[in-house]
Amino acid sequence: MFLLLRAFVVSLVAFGIFAQSPEATVSGIVADTQGAIVVGASVQARNNATGLVTSVRTNESGLYLLRALPIGLYTITVEQSGFKKYVRENLRLTTSQNLELPIALELGAVTESVTINAAAATLETRTSDVSQLVEAKTIEDMPIGDRRAMNIINITGAAVFVNYDSGAKPNFSLAGGRTQSQSFFIDGGTGQNMRLGIGQVDLDPPVEVVSEVKVLSNSYSAEFGGSAGGVVIATTKSGTNKLMGTFFEYLRNEKLDAANFFAPIVDGQKRRAPLRYNVFGGTVGGPVVIPKLYNGKDRTFFFYAYEGSRRGEGEIRNLTVPTMDQRGGNFSQFSNPIFDPATTANVGGRNVRQPFAGNVIPANRIDPVGRNVMQFWPVPNRPPDNASGANNFRANYVSRLTRDNHTAKVDHNLTEKDKLSVRYLYNSDNVFNTSVFPGQDGAGDTLADPLRHQHYTYASWNRVISPSVLNELRYTYGNRINWNRSKGLGGNWVQQLGIRGIPDGAFPIFNVTGYQTLSSAPERRQFPIQQHQIIDNFSWVRGRNSLKFGFEWRTSMNYEINRPASSGQFGFNPFSTGQPGVAASGNGAASLLLGLPINFTARETQILDRRSDYWAWFAQDDWTVSKNLTINLGVRWETDTPIFDVNDRMNFFDTTKVNPVSGTPGVVTFAGRDGQPRKPYRTDMNNFGPRIGFAWKPFGLENTVVRGGFGIFFAHPFDAGAPTTASLGFENSLTLTSPDQGINHPFNLRDGVPGFTLTPPALNDSFGSVRVGQAPNTAVTFYERDRATGYAQQFNFGIQRQLPKGFLTEVSYLGNLSRKLPSANLSLNQIPLEVAATGRTTQAARPFPQFTGVSIALPTLGKSNYHALAARFEKRFDGGFSLLGTYTWSKFLNDTTEGGSQVGNDGGPYSDFYNRRLDYGPSGNDVRHRYTTSSVYELPFGSGKRWLASNPAKHFLGNWTIGLIMLLQSGAPVTIGTQVDTRNAFAAGGLRPDALRNPNLPASERSVFRWFDTAAFAQPAAFRNGTSGVGVVRADGKVNFDLSLLKNIPFGERRKIQLRGEFFNIGNHPNFGNPGATFGGPGFGVIASADPGRRVQVGARFVW
Repeated sequence: MFLLLRAFVVSLVAFGIFAQSPEATVSGIVADTQGAIVVGASVQARNNATGLVTSVRTNESGLYLLRALPIGLYTITVEQSGFKKYVRENLRLTTSQNLELPIALELGAVTESVTINAAAATLETRTSDVSQLVEAKTIEDMPIGDRRAMNIINITGAAVFVNYDSGAKPNFSLAGGRTQSQSFFIDGGTGQNMRLGIGQVDLDPPVEVVSEVKVLSNSYSAEFGGSAGGVVIATTKSGTNKLMGTFFEYLRNEKLDAANFFAPIVDGQKRRAPLRYNVFGGTVGGPVVIPKLYNGKDRTFFFYAYEGSRRGEGEIRNLTVPTMDQRGGNFSQFSNPIFDPATTANVGGRNVRQPFAGNVIPANRIDPVGRNVMQFWPVPNRPPDNASGANNFRANYVSRLTRDNHTAKVDHNLTEKDKLSVRYLYNSDNVFNTSVFPGQDGAGDTLADPLRHQHYTYASWNRVISPSVLNELRYTYGNRINWNRSKGLGGNWVQQLGIRGIPDGAFPIFNVTGYQTLSSAPERRQFPIQQHQIIDNFSWVRGRNSLKFGFEWRTSMNYEINRPASSGQFGFNPFSTGQPGVAASGNGAASLLLGLPINFTARETQILDRRSDYWAWFAQDDWTVSKNLTINLGVRWETDTPIFDVNDRMNFFDTTKVNPVSGTPGVVTFAGRDGQPRKPYRTDMNNFGPRIGFAWKPFGLENTVVRGGFGIFFAHPFDAGAPTTASLGFENSLTLTSPDQGINHPFNLRDGVPGFTLTPPALNDSFGSVRVGQAPNTAVTFYERDRATGYAQQFNFGIQRQLPKGFLTEVSYLGNLSRKLPSANLSLNQIPLEVAATGRTTQAARPFPQFTGVSIALPTLGKSNYHALAARFEKRFDGGFSLLGTYTWSKFLNDTTEGGSQVGNDGGPYSDFYNRRLDYGPSGNDVRHRYTTSSVYELPFGSGKRWLASNPAKHFLGNWTIGLIMLLQSGAPVTIGTQVDTRNAFAAGGLRPDALRNPNLPASERSVFRWFDTAAFAQPAAFRNGTSGVGVVRADGKVNFDLSLLKNIPFGERRKIQLRGEFFNIGNHPNFGNPGATFGGPGFGVIASADPGRRVQVGARFVW
């Protein structure tokens, strides 16, 4: 089947039929002043900055269509014999704009002309989607955090911006879509993560690189797909006929900032975490000119940008480490007695040990390897928080981010009919954490130092085949590196510690109960992570129909080497030095000093090479029924082929086949073996998504449009990291364990690890199983065989009205009803509560007792319902002023995960495998009320302004610009869970408590110490679920004002220095985090975190 599809693709590439365009379209009917259509008129669009000319002629219906116009200012001219020449100057076209521009020609000679110089109306009279354009001036002059472009989502309506995660990826939800599940395009090519993982924005371009951003939230046309959660289209800057550029630097320092609400207090004052942050770089663009060889004016243009970021941010480590006495074997200050395992004797049928005298281990009994390991913990530097010695070490460390971004772009007009564009974008986000652990390398530290690099290469070719036919062909290649490295990777640490029998190359992991773990997984290498994407448009104007056909192919590849414990992982717990059967005895550090591990594991996963393809085609017809009505009709088909491993390193699971070891149902099977297929699930081919919409100017009103649309949109396949899922059985490992909980030991540390050989397991029906009654040791995760594709039904209805002086107002209702959404892994191995209530609560009563867990990987069973009323008041930048105000009332309910991060806390998507109705409730991103205002205002003072144009005071009072972002939103929901699960059923998720009454307190009674009524909950009786629902508590809302203050100092006509001050949360309002949500746990109902206080960023830009 797919060989035929590939052949079909090749033929279509040759013929030219593909999708997704970031450029603008201008269309309309040319008529005379009496309304009679004009056939064969020449319509020409000339880009003012590049001189690029695009020409078409009106067809038999008087319709013209100018497609694939790069954004910018244009001059439109229309000529026809017997009529005056029509000229429309300074017409600004924006990203993915579909502008209706009807033209009335006056009778007269062509040598006469009628010139119009006015901005086009912002009414959207050709489309039915819900969208928001963020224009260049807004992006440049707004106070945008970290100078990253995706922060602009904060100012759009029907959206919830959550945060930037630890990998510097933005988390936001669009109109009921899932976090990190939007399609993201840069210049028409993908900037999104591979489709094997979460659909995150992979490239968040710097502000200095981006010209415009358009956000499509609901009911977009059939040329867009691959997501049920919205589309973001970014257009990068291009060169023009003028050589222009910028240099810039911004800096932040904690001395300019306010302390966090919860900052530690030292000497009576809040201490701010250290911060050093610099953003610097420059841009240059213009015509390609090679003296005496080539002059690219009006033909070839280049643009290059570099931005570097260097951030050092102070953080605090609180650790529990062995004391100096304990390192020498003296545990006399430790409340629990320690016992000598060498004295173990069986007395009366039970094992008994003698205590060490004075709770001190003799020096001659200390294992030399254990003594060496002790040196890699930091020395205690503060009194512990409690008698058990917790948190006896505290120190600051610095997390350093090094980010480099390069963008290079060339646009070339091969002929008037052929336009080529090539762009390369590189971004790195490398993090290095200084260590508080001893030694130059801090080899025992658990903090890793990830390296992340992205390379994206993009090329496009636009070909005008005839005045009514256009083809656009695009190709994108993405190559990404994700390398997570422990500080102990490399070096001869094994030799330095004196451990024999295991390979060197990384610091081994030491898990010592009650103390900070030493070291972490040596490395995870994901590279290359590759994507190839081919997309294309074939556009055809026929009569009053603007037709577009498209096809897309995108392949995703992930090559991974995972070494979770290549030099071993040693476990030490109190059992080895405790009195058998006595809980309050023994000590993990004492067990280490004696060199008596409770277990040892070495693991190295075989190479995983996972692949998948995305296929799509579409047809779209924008039908101009009349000058007052446009109907949008479309259909899109798409599918993601099943994820598979090139080397068949995947596991499946047969839930009905009888296991030969346990005699119960449930057998692990493997790809390509014993008659099993190579792929874990079938391709879902039934993914046809119709799209329909309209734009109607009622009763011929030119300043009002009624718009509505409906469509089915298919979801990203996983919305979670899936590249290594279902790889059970393909890990070379060695496990040595104490057979009797520390009475006997697998080996003595001083003697080394015996028989170290990493061997692959036998892949047969017995894999991972034990007899019923024995303790299982294998957890199984597998894909469901009939895995479906998630989808959303999106719809909207609204009214737009153009107001005087360029203002626009709009009110819309929009909905998103999503089904079969991929969710988190779901455990099948739960005992039904009615069975547990009879007393059958042991492992043997589970459906698959031979395994610790059996889970469906990312099952497609989630549903969500989103309804919103959205209002917008907008004025695009003109006359030194822009304004965007939005208000959204929404209700967002679901029974699944959010994909990425969330504002609230949903408590996990599952509670009871057998009763999914319990999991339906407010989404973690259910923000009921959200109001935003954003504005850029050039004060009317100074050169070329209304006032003080020639007054000397202009040098001080003139040329100031103010930017503002205001955000007011209500609190997100928080789900309450219990510390203890009294169902005793190995449930699929956490237990929620019983709700006795409404737990939300009046605002006058809330405090950070008691945000809600903690007495409104109770522990449920055994063997039943609690009565508390999802999201019954509401967290704090957000009140945030960001301000930018810019002073422009001109030097001549085009040069200026811009001095900038940007103030984030200028009012220093404490926007609190979520309250503690674990009933019976520490911190229940207490808020312990807050968003940053006031932050200040200063900078300078030189524009030339």
